[in-house]
Formats: sequence, structure tokens, C-alpha cells
Amino acid sequence: MLALHAVTKEYDGLAVLDNVELTLKPGDVVGLIGANGAGKSTLLQIAAGVVEPGRGTVTTDGEAVGYLPQRQPDAHLRVEAYLTNLLPWPDEAYRLEIALAKVGLGYELKSRWLDELSGGQKTRVGLAGLLLSNPSVLLLDEPTNNLDSDSLDWLIGFIRRFEGAALMASHDRRVLDLVTTQVVELAHGRLAHYGGNYSFYLDQKAIERAAQAVKYQTYRTEQKQLKQAIAQKRAMADKAGRASAPDNEKMITHYLQDKVSRLYHKDAKTMTKRLERLPEVQRPAPDRTYTVTVSGQTAAAKLIVAAENLAFAYNGHEVIEDVSFEIRGSQRLGILGANGAGKSTLLKLVAGQLQPSRGQVRLGQGVRLGYYSQEATEVMLGTGLDYLRTSGASVQACYDMALSLRLSPGAVRQLCSQLSYGGLAKLRFAALLLQPVDLLVLDEPTNHLEIGVRHDLEAGLQQYGGAIVVASHDAYFLERIGLTDALTLKSGG
Repeated sequence: MLALHAVTKEYDGLAVLDNVELTLKPGDVVGLIGANGAGKSTLLQIAAGVVEPGRGTVTTDGEAVGYLPQRQPDAHLRVEAYLTNLLPWPDEAYRLEIALAKVGLGYELKSRWLDELSGGQKTRVGLAGLLLSNPSVLLLDEPTNNLDSDSLDWLIGFIRRFEGAALMASHDRRVLDLVTTQVVELAHGRLAHYGGNYSFYLDQKAIERAAQAVKYQTYRTEQKQLKQAIAQKRAMADKAGRASAPDNEKMITHYLQDKVSRLYHKDAKTMTKRLERLPEVQRPAPDRTYTVTVSGQTAAAKLIVAAENLAFAYNGHEVIEDVSFEIRGSQRLGILGANGAGKSTLLKLVAGQLQPSRGQVRLGQGVRLGYYSQEATEVMLGTGLDYLRTSGASVQACYDMALSLRLSPGAVRQLCSQLSYGGLAKLRFAALLLQPVDLLVLDEPTNHLEIGVRHDLEAGLQQYGGAIVVASHDAYFLERIGLTDALTLKSGG
């Protein structure tokens, strides 16, 4: 249905994809995994025809391909107008209702503005747009971001019922476990293929690492033994050449010494060739420990933030209504609710990004607040280091914080415009954590982050001495950071 053959793509002389081979057949659901910045989005864009490969070919055999990028539509358009623009045939407007129903959205949503929708709702609208072309191949880039538990369950069922083939980049282990028929890992520009789901992939990786460790140890042992044997043969050859003998036996002795020395040198030469031809085995990469440090400490009784009878409406549509809460000390409040319930809006109100229609938000005296938005709307100019330096931190501190989030020094020196969504998310987090704050306001903080970084961030937040207000659909993340309180918002208020 879709095949990538010897696909190569370079940026600034660096091979992001190197002779990539991948074939999708009907019924395949392939999970695409890899570290942030490995090139997953680039691979999907090439498969979708959005980006041209440097070398290699992409064939679709005439199949309709639907591509869902990470960043969802955010224009000031009504949903109906946005989807109408995507209709292959404008006179078939009835298909809008069918598409919205297939993605689990009510048709009444068509009159809503795109930029008023929640992240999860935008993802579903994006999927509805794909379905208008009746694709037989789906290319999905982080479709699980921003989806609540009900929406994730819907997505799992949707992919399982899909009759074509799907290639999906995701860091959501549960979804990968439940829907994938195989996993491909992108690292250093190459794809490694694994049959089965994500758990099977983890088992196979563990076996591979163990086998590689044994293979490397065997290689090092043989290499050491050959070097020792070569040194011994050369020493024996030198010793034989220096041996003394009585005058009357010198001629025959020199003859024998020369013969023995030549034999030892010959053995040493043979062993040297064997050593040179010994297939090199790479040392397994060591498991590196990353420590994320989140600075800040507050007194247990100190008032951090108080929200009183908050209300907010978009164009007459009430999103938040009569919400009140108070946080003191190092409490951790989870904002829960379905997509569209107003979680992001509430966090923007707390962070001062929006002003309430009614009610008020009060910060405690001297409280320093740090806000992380699920939607990166700020313009990030220059290099990653330029962006981090705006925090006022030293160059060394910037590099240290970036490295703790597994953002390499090379990536920090890149232009922000060249980084992946995951790289930008790490950069924004690093900038946030470089300054000590009393209150962290976090909106879907694990979006775009690979699993290892999520674990490191969770560990850092466990040790954080300040307060947290967080909205996240990652139940494991919420459990790990230790919520002390929860506030559930109902849809429509």
C-alpha cells in the first residue's frame, strides 16, 4: 500500500534518515518510536508527500494517504468552514456530519471556532478532515497528545476498526501496546524493525542489549588474547635472535636461531593479520542517569494561589463557571475533566494569561509563578542557547538543564526553528526550570516528550518543594508526582 525505499534526508549535512526501508500492507498498524529529534516527523512528512526525500522513493500504488501532523489547525475559522475546505467535492457537504460522527464529535460542534477548541477536540477535527478523503493509509504524528481517557479509548477503537494500514508516531505505551502489529525504532537515521507490540519491543531490546554485551565481551577477550600472543611471539623471536653459543657451534647456532626467529615472526605476523581482520564489535551504550532538578521551596502554611468564583466565556460560550479553590504550601492540584471542559482555560486564568469574566485569582505575597502551555505560541528566535539565556542563567547552567532533559549540546546550539516539537518542548521546560518559582502551572507537560524524559521529569517534580497546578491526561504522570487534591471540571462549565 505504501513503501519507502532507500529514503535518505539530510539537513545541514547531517543525515536525519539514512537508507530507510519501510513497507505498509493492509492490516498493518506500525508504531514509530524514537527519541525527540530522531526524525520521526520527517519520516512521516516524506511518506505523506509533504517533504521530498533527498534520495530514495516513496510509492503508494494509488492509495489515498491521510496525514495528521503534530500541530493541529488553530485558525480563526469555524469547524464547518475548515472541513468544507478539505472536501474533495464541495457538493458533498453531508460528508461533514459523517466524518464528525466517526471521530466521536457531535455535529453541533461545526459552528464552534477552531481556536476555541481544546487540544483533544482539535485532534479529532484533524482526524475528521483526514476521513473526508476516505484514506486507506493513515500517517499519524503523536495523535494521543491532549486526548482525555475517553478520547484515547475512542482512538484505540478507531485504529483497530480501520481497514487500511497505519503508521503512528507515539510515546504512549498503552496505546502502542493495544493497537500495534509491529514497532519500528528510528535511531541514528536507521530503522530497526520489531514484530509485535511495544511490550514485545521492550523484551526484544533487553535481549539485544544482553546479547550485545556478551558479544562485546567475547570480542574484547579475543582481542586481548591475540595482542598478548603477538607480544609473546615477538619477544621469543627477539630472544632467539640474541642467544649466544660456543665459537665452534656459532654457524649452526646462527642458522637455527635465524630459522626459529623467522618462525616466531611469521606466527606474530599471522596473528596480527587475524587481529586486524577481527570484526569490530561496538561497545553497548551505557545506561546514563539523568537528573532533573526543579528549584523552589515554600512554607507549608503560605497562601500560594486562591481562585474565587471564576467564570470565563468565549464569544458567549461559557467555558468556566463558578470555580473556586485555594492552594497553600507545596500542595499539588490536578485539574481533571474531558476534552473541552475548560482545563487549559482555567490554567491560563491562574497564570494571568486570560482575565476572568467574573471572579478573581489572587497570588500569595511574593509568589513567583512559572507557566507551561500545551500550545507553544511564542516565537522562539535564534538558537536554543539564545532562548535559554533570556532566563538570566549562566551558559553552563543552561547547558546543564538542557542535558538533564536529554537535549544534547548540539541541539542547544541549533536554531530553534530547526528543532523538533519534542526538542522545543524540552527547551521550553528547561527555560521554565532555570528559575526558582513557588508555583508551577503545567498544561499537558508530557506532550511530545519521550518516555525516558517523562520519567526523569516526574522524578524531578517529586522532589520539588513548591506548589503545582497541573492538567494532564497522563494518569501515570499524575500518580507519580503525588497529587494532593483534584478539581474535576464538567463540560460546559
